[in-house]
Amino acid sequence: MFACSSIKDFKFMVQHNMINNCPITIEDINITEKIFGKDIYALKGKTTRQKPISVVTEYTIIPTELLNAHNDVTITADVLFVQKILFLISMSRKIKFTTMEVLDNRKVSTMEICFERIINFYKHRGFNITTLLMDMEFEPL
Repeated sequence: MFACSSIKDFKFMVQHNMINNCPITIEDINITEKIFGKDIYALKGKTTRQKPISVVTEYTIIPTELLNAHNDVTITADVLFVQKILFLISMSRKIKFTTMEVLDNRKVSTMEICFERIINFYKHRGFNITTLLMDMEFEPL
């Protein structure tokens, strides 16, 4: 009936006795608005989406000291579910860099594609993957 009417409309209905047996006064409405703020449901129907701020990607140069100290990298990986969505998460042991990727399935071919991306990511930045540690959690071909 008037679940999402504006505060102005609600005040008008109360002021002109349009609601039978309503003990609420205009002062009650004002106090309620001060305590709880604007009506969220009314605002959701009347506000328009604002354009979000663009994400700016900043790349940094990896210091040569880090590359020299941790040139050979060991990666650990695991498959996990988050709200029934399958993910592959990996982390480098000493650098502590983490990657996460959504998986369609746990097949070997899918895992190979993901690991190729991860290895190429490290190689592109000058690191050498020496060891990959993961439990046998994939499905056979």
